[in-house]
Amino acid sequence: MLTDNKPGQVELLMGNQAVVRGALEAGIDVAATYPGTPASEIGDNFAKIAKKAGVYFEYAINEKIAFETALTASWSGLRSLVSMKHVGLNVAADALMSITYGGTDGGMVLVMGDDPSCFSSQNEQDSRNFARFAQMPCMEPCNPQETKDMVKYAFDLSEQFRLPVMIRETTRIAHGSGNVVFGEMAPRERKGHFKKDKLRKAVLPAHAYQLHPDLLKRIDELAIHIESSPWIHMDLKGKMGIIANGNSMNYAKEALRFENKQEEFSTLHLGFTYPLPKKQIEAMLRHCDEILIVEELDAITEDFAKKLAFDLGISCKIYGKDILPKTYEFDTGIVHSAITQAFRLTPKEKFSVNYTVPQEMLPPRYPVLCPGCPHRATFFAIKKAFPKGVYTSDIGCYTLGIQPPLNAVDTCVCMGASISMGVAFSKFLEDQVVATIGDSTFYHTGIPALANASYNGSKATVVVMDNSITAMTGQQPCPSCGVSSLGDPCNPIYPEKVAESLNIPFVEVVDPLDLNKTIEVMKKAAKHDDTSFIVTRSICCMIDKEKRPLVEVKKDVCIGCQICTKTFGCPALIWRSEEKKVEVDTNLCNGCSVCIQVCPSKAIQGKGS
Repeated sequence: MLTDNKPGQVELLMGNQAVVRGALEAGIDVAATYPGTPASEIGDNFAKIAKKAGVYFEYAINEKIAFETALTASWSGLRSLVSMKHVGLNVAADALMSITYGGTDGGMVLVMGDDPSCFSSQNEQDSRNFARFAQMPCMEPCNPQETKDMVKYAFDLSEQFRLPVMIRETTRIAHGSGNVVFGEMAPRERKGHFKKDKLRKAVLPAHAYQLHPDLLKRIDELAIHIESSPWIHMDLKGKMGIIANGNSMNYAKEALRFENKQEEFSTLHLGFTYPLPKKQIEAMLRHCDEILIVEELDAITEDFAKKLAFDLGISCKIYGKDILPKTYEFDTGIVHSAITQAFRLTPKEKFSVNYTVPQEMLPPRYPVLCPGCPHRATFFAIKKAFPKGVYTSDIGCYTLGIQPPLNAVDTCVCMGASISMGVAFSKFLEDQVVATIGDSTFYHTGIPALANASYNGSKATVVVMDNSITAMTGQQPCPSCGVSSLGDPCNPIYPEKVAESLNIPFVEVVDPLDLNKTIEVMKKAAKHDDTSFIVTRSICCMIDKEKRPLVEVKKDVCIGCQICTKTFGCPALIWRSEEKKVEVDTNLCNGCSVCIQVCPSKAIQGKGS
């Protein structure tokens, strides 16, 4: 459907699918990503259609490499798109901050998935700051149709100003759906050709010194260009005004409709948020007596407008983060409250948005590892072998080892930090240290940390939890799974081979579903007086096609010790307090059989045995 060349065709698309369609209409040649919510579906959809569309696509092992792949395509005269979540740009920033000086050749679009409210992220970072920092244009769509059209437009803009163009999606835009009218697909007739230009493409201090003024000149020209772009919508009406970017304007307009105040308010909808349209904002400031600026997370537009008003001597009153939250995702109720407060309106009736279920109706539940997840067995073994250890961990579904009853995660900072921090802790503390990291994350940024452990010495135990997939973000392939980005067979890269090549003295591979063997190896590592490296390899239970017999509890043998529920904690095991016995939820059990090994009374057995 995404590859249909039928202009005028209307399809219901998620925002991330609209990104892909826009890129195809622009004649994209190359797409790259490291998966991360809320941007994962961009790469997933490219992976499905790349061969048919004639697009080169890859899941890179981290965002920096994905960015550099897209940059290389641009410098080959090809059109490229790279996508990642907001924290991924921290990893890619080293390349980004340097290449805007020399600039791009073929159109290059950087799609950011920002995550207000931290639905699946370790912070609420606002990527607009990076656009200003790196001096590159930033655009923000407000619906799937605009997303598709903006992406298509961004390629031309990139080539005109020789800059990568950031498209900032928030979670609501990335995952929201709406009708999208298809445009015509551009032909793909380009062939890669590298035009040598050492000044622009070799980032040396002397070259950067010469290029920085040119970058500032291009940004000044871009600022003039966007004043007449189709992505700035100003509607001057009453003396009360609202300036909003991207999805924030949807909330503002809905709130005004609720109060029937649309004709009393002037609005400025910003599809460009860097550079900001100075003349348009000045016109709003001069026309309105009061303005509310609605933007999720940082006060970027607000600070610009206040500075502009001060410099021009305009007395318009500007409201923003003094009324609206500085944190979390907005909704219509939040913006409605801000509008009525800022402009001293009496609501015609109470506007309430209540998404919460009363606590008395819904008992608290922790997010947990899936029933049959091999990571649970790994954490259980770690706690047996290192009962008083310090447990550093990483970004992935195994981070859920932090939850009771496992309680096997003490730190989680960023991709790869489990190993680097575990190695450092082992030098600063007398406690034993265990660093846990997934296979995809190990290749992302774990290898340099392991090399550092070998080079500088360490007493930490590093456990790579290899489930042969990038599980948390949607089961994308990774180097250890033996499948390429496009689903073709390839030679897997095994973490233990990497460890051996780095001269790690203790390297073992175990199947965590063999619990006793795993505990034995863990205890052996605990006695080792150097860096130890263990790979616990068992395929993710969500993709494992092997049919195993389910388990059952022999009620007459069960002694009600609750080790299986209170210490191991598989969600498929249910404690029946009235019977003081455990039973198995057969709808959840996938027959991993680890609970059989956990049970001290042998009450849990294979079904029918």
